[in-house]
Amino acid sequence: MDCQYCQGTGARFRSSDNEESAKISRALRGHVTFQKGELIESELQRASFAYVISQGMAHAFTQLPDGRRQILRYLYPGDLATSLHPQDSAMRIRVRCLTDVRACQYDAALLRAAIYARGDLLSHLMADCLAIMAAQDEQILSVGARTSEEALAHFVLMHFRRQLGSKPTEGEVLFPMRLSDIADTVGVTEVHAGRLMRRLEAEGLVERRSSNLLFVNRRALEAFAG
Repeated sequence: MDCQYCQGTGARFRSSDNEESAKISRALRGHVTFQKGELIESELQRASFAYVISQGMAHAFTQLPDGRRQILRYLYPGDLATSLHPQDSAMRIRVRCLTDVRACQYDAALLRAAIYARGDLLSHLMADCLAIMAAQDEQILSVGARTSEEALAHFVLMHFRRQLGSKPTEGEVLFPMRLSDIADTVGVTEVHAGRLMRRLEAEGLVERRSSNLLFVNRRALEAFAG
């Protein structure tokens, strides 16, 4: 299949054993498309399939005991839209599509079997988990140790770097988040999130160019974020 993300993910499942490699390659079922707003069943221990995003954007979230939503991370092409929590875990992770999403679809049962049988695959997935944990720690730090303006600036910068890297000084990024998404990430009310975005625009740091596109002045935003 002519998909760099199928190929990249498949590299994790390669084995020197030809028979084992054939079994793992059969885990890839093809591609599937999800609509904007659709939920992706994301828990490997419960799901029939696992997904790697090849086009579009989504976010992973959990529901807090008081009913509020906490967004944990944002997912871009190449990201595994699957969590590895134990089946009896009380924490439920769900993934919602922020845009239409195209994803590589893998058979979850074959992947679970591969994890149990392959130490190298487990190491790769553990590295992914550690990277995710580090990103979540950074997000918590943004909420707890910065002002709401600084937290929002770091939030926008994270999206810029994920999409364009750290070299461009400015540019347009995919930014399909609603005010409720920003609020549930930064830890403010939806009304306050609106005020924060308007302040960034008034300062000339960002410019909303469409419902999905945001122009970002990276250098100015970095200075503002401290």
